[in-house]
Amino acid sequence: MSGVNQAVDGLFKMLWTLFDGLNPWWGIWFFSVLIGIVALVAVKYLSNQTRIVELKDKYKAHVLAIKLFRDDLGVVFKSLGKTLWHILFYMGHNLRPMVILMIPILLLFAQMQMRLAYDPLEVGDQVYIHVGVSEDIDLSVPGAMMENIEVRLRGTDEVVEGAIEFFNPVVPAAALSEVVFPVEVKKEGVFDLVFRIGDEEVTKSLHVGHQEGLPALSPARSNGLMDLILYPTEPHFGSDSSFEQIRLVHPSGATGYPTKPLLAFGVDLSFESELGMGLWFVVISILVAFALKGVFGVEF
Repeated sequence: MSGVNQAVDGLFKMLWTLFDGLNPWWGIWFFSVLIGIVALVAVKYLSNQTRIVELKDKYKAHVLAIKLFRDDLGVVFKSLGKTLWHILFYMGHNLRPMVILMIPILLLFAQMQMRLAYDPLEVGDQVYIHVGVSEDIDLSVPGAMMENIEVRLRGTDEVVEGAIEFFNPVVPAAALSEVVFPVEVKKEGVFDLVFRIGDEEVTKSLHVGHQEGLPALSPARSNGLMDLILYPTEPHFGSDSSFEQIRLVHPSGATGYPTKPLLAFGVDLSFESELGMGLWFVVISILVAFALKGVFGVEF
């Protein structure tokens, strides 16, 4: 999965250079229209268009029969049963291309989310760093709570004094395989948080302050499949790692990074959620598909 994420990330970075410095809506519209067109092509060539038209005509005919013979319960129930039967098969013909399309759509959505859904932390912000470890790590043993933690600038060995203040780590009673580090950021920059268990050392990126361009902000690094899909810009730890997940969590319980606003006519259309961008991505893609289905000669 990491190899796929790296390939998609590299391709997306090249495409995203077109939108550096522009309003985020330009990128959302571009990729939404792109996916809408790709969806039309997929439906046209991965579904039986002739059969879809036949099924639509059949269930429409039975709906008409229900309206015309609504006083005849026998005809009504018979037509209703056939209508539901034809709709079921009609949905099945449309389902196959949608299932196939779900993979590239998720990969694209994840890349957009990393750049459009989150804002970097600001100096003075507080965040909890949840470090999940494998079940064979006994956190009750002294020294197992990763006391030796350093903060380094990305790509260098320089320790950044005073960049981040760590408070006493805690082990939540409800999750004995997880350590929580309360943190307050003190300086702007792109940092690697370095964690160690024994001889194993892993890092988690942390963005503080606004840098040029749109950095890929990942609230989590994980071995979990869903996290690898949703947060693709950081690799998994590996099957033999003592680490399972490192994620950023806001003291309010929300995702560690603030939500990036999506302003239109002075109104924030992100709904103060990282899912706001995804909602508009899906809505615009669907509208584009319906608007252009006649142009592509597609039935669904």
